[in-house]
Amino acid sequence: MSTILVDSISDTAGTGSPSFPNGITVDGTLGATTLAAPTVTATNVNTTNVTATTVGVATVDLGDWTIVQSGSNLIFKHNGTNRFKLTSSGDLTVEGDVTAFGGA
Repeated sequence: MSTILVDSISDTAGTGSPSFPNGITVDGTLGATTLAAPTVTATNVNTTNVTATTVGVATVDLGDWTIVQSGSNLIFKHNGTNRFKLTSSGDLTVEGDVTAFGGA
């Protein structure tokens, strides 16, 4: 095991971010302005002080609910079944009834 003590790390040219082709494991604090990846796996995450400017993911998994980007639309699913869609033009299409002025 080695320890690296530096103030900054950049790519070979010194103009960009380094690449981690075999992945990276962070034990401790990870700070990022933008986090974009096809898959991000996080375990034992304390979300008390999580702040993100941008997080790029294809699917947001909330347990029974998932939100998936499909083209320019957002598809909201419950237990794998499409329940409603929000288009980039602001149209909302739902599978069931729409109730106005109800209690949540």
